[in-house]
Amino acid sequence: MNAPLRRMFASVLLTVATLPAQAAEPRYVSPIPSTEPASRVTHVDLYRGNAAVSQIKVEVAEDGLPADGQSSTAVHVRLLDRDGKLLQTPALLTVEVSAGRLLLPGAATDELGSRPLDADRVTRGSQIKVENGEASFELLAPTDPQDVKVRVTAGDVWATGEVSFVPELREMVAAGLVEGVVRLSRKDPTLLTPVRVDDGFEDQLKEWSRSFSNGKGSAAGRAAMFLKGKIRGDTLLTLAYDSEKETRARLLRDIRPEEFYPVYGDASIKGFDAKSAEKLYVRVDKNKSYLLYGDYATGDGFSQLAAGGAEADLQLRRLGAYNRTLTGARGHWEQRNGFVNVFGSYDSLKQVVEEYRADGTSGPFAVRNSSGIENSEKVELLVRDRNQLNSIVRITALQRFSDYSFEPFSGRILFRAPIPSLDENGNPISIRVTYEVDQGGESFWLSGLDTQLNLGESTTLGGNFVDDRNPTSPYKLASLNFGTRFDARTQFLAEYARTENRNYLLGGSAFTNPTGQAGETVADQTGSAWRAELRYDGDDSAAKVWFVRAGAGFDNPNSGLTDSRREAGVRAQSQLSERWRLEMEALRVDALDVGAQRDGATLATRYKLNERVALLAGLRYAREEGDVGGQTFIAANPSPGSLLNPTGGFLGGIDAGQIN
Repeated sequence: MNAPLRRMFASVLLTVATLPAQAAEPRYVSPIPSTEPASRVTHVDLYRGNAAVSQIKVEVAEDGLPADGQSSTAVHVRLLDRDGKLLQTPALLTVEVSAGRLLLPGAATDELGSRPLDADRVTRGSQIKVENGEASFELLAPTDPQDVKVRVTAGDVWATGEVSFVPELREMVAAGLVEGVVRLSRKDPTLLTPVRVDDGFEDQLKEWSRSFSNGKGSAAGRAAMFLKGKIRGDTLLTLAYDSEKETRARLLRDIRPEEFYPVYGDASIKGFDAKSAEKLYVRVDKNKSYLLYGDYATGDGFSQLAAGGAEADLQLRRLGAYNRTLTGARGHWEQRNGFVNVFGSYDSLKQVVEEYRADGTSGPFAVRNSSGIENSEKVELLVRDRNQLNSIVRITALQRFSDYSFEPFSGRILFRAPIPSLDENGNPISIRVTYEVDQGGESFWLSGLDTQLNLGESTTLGGNFVDDRNPTSPYKLASLNFGTRFDARTQFLAEYARTENRNYLLGGSAFTNPTGQAGETVADQTGSAWRAELRYDGDDSAAKVWFVRAGAGFDNPNSGLTDSRREAGVRAQSQLSERWRLEMEALRVDALDVGAQRDGATLATRYKLNERVALLAGLRYAREEGDVGGQTFIAANPSPGSLLNPTGGFLGGIDAGQIN
């Protein structure tokens, strides 16, 4: 959805937009080999038919269905040509969803859903053959309440929006156990030495245990329970407790499909409640609002996957972006005109953000610290402007197990498919990994608040505040954002952010953790940044004008912006005909700390030979004074076992000394 407002309507949830091919976002549905018999119309012919699509109109029958894994809503798609009439030539539609399953006509309601009917097993997403300009399918609910993003693409035209699924008000179910064990022996316990602790032959109770009679006797107990169901008729309560639960091993505990049994039943619906690294989990839901004590994730693209509710779109909150996976308390209040999030955590976790250049392979890609906590990682693909690396063209949040997994021995990230180093327009692609490490020492408070309110039908105002009281690396972040839509095609965005942080300087390098070496100095710094952006998206033309400035001391690695920089640019394109397109771009970059600057301009025309091949010809001008530089924190992926990265992964032990 191009509008800054988050709310959609039940009757028509998806908006219509026209964008160039490079605006296509990545998949959310993994491709599965098709079992459909070969059609007389080849895929090449169907993709060629997409070129005649001018508009996509999508209607969704229902909104606000329960997130039970079974409920479904009908989705009807219409493809229109340039005359506004239904497309008469066959075409191939690509459908992507962030959660839930797709069900096509004739598909069985099993765990595979519509995937056996995928018309193209190579292309990402689910491909649907469209006859006479119309197609229909069903969207099946996920098992966790969330707003499911739906994207429909045909050639260069796409439509996107959200379908809301709310908590299922099920009848109360409760299960629990209380167990204990008493051991009495006449022999000296030091004479009985087990071959190995926790060898699997006996499940030992440790949390509630004590010994007596000089170790000749012992007693231990355990209590565990799970409860879920509606209370007061309109509120859902979920509660879990286990006195013997292993903590800290991983966050957001859920089913790991590559562990134990990979198949759970022909028509089973897999879900996981009470995700928490603590022994206690409590959550109370009412409509789309909730109170929670357990594990949660923040940040657009990740909060919803963890059943955490809405977050501000990265298009609105980029300088103030904050992505964390934490254990603690969180409150989420959401209504039609906006939402508010409040969270707090008392722990010893520290965030690490690393970015690596994609190299055309699927990995494995390593991280620097061996103490990364499993399930805390957030993996994103970033497409940066080739002329202004601080300008992010597109951000894609990837899903664990669907898009990547972990190499079994080292814990390094291994992608399901190769990640190209450049996109179709020559823009570099990088991989950003955000994860948590346990730095040890005393626990400290981390709290935050964010909100986004819609002021009328076309204007939104929001902001956030974060206070991280890490004794070695205190950090504060505050931001405000504003967005308004002048009409259906023109949009204006503005944002301001300010940070306070502490660095440790040694030998010309800066660290966020003390090194303990002689000559180290402490530097507390404060910096701010702001940006403005004006966009126009028409049927046959598009334009964008933007300005961003980051002062000295601004430090938010989640924003992808370095400090002491000022950038401005204008980009426009016009579709002259079905095959001809005119493109123009002008850029200016200033490195404020060294007084360097770069200017550039491009004027080009693009001729489309077919759906996959285009010719580009034009003129380009560039001038640079001094060394403007680029993103210094984008690194190449170290070779596994090298001195640069000997042990990095998510299966190692504590390695707080390398946190940076």
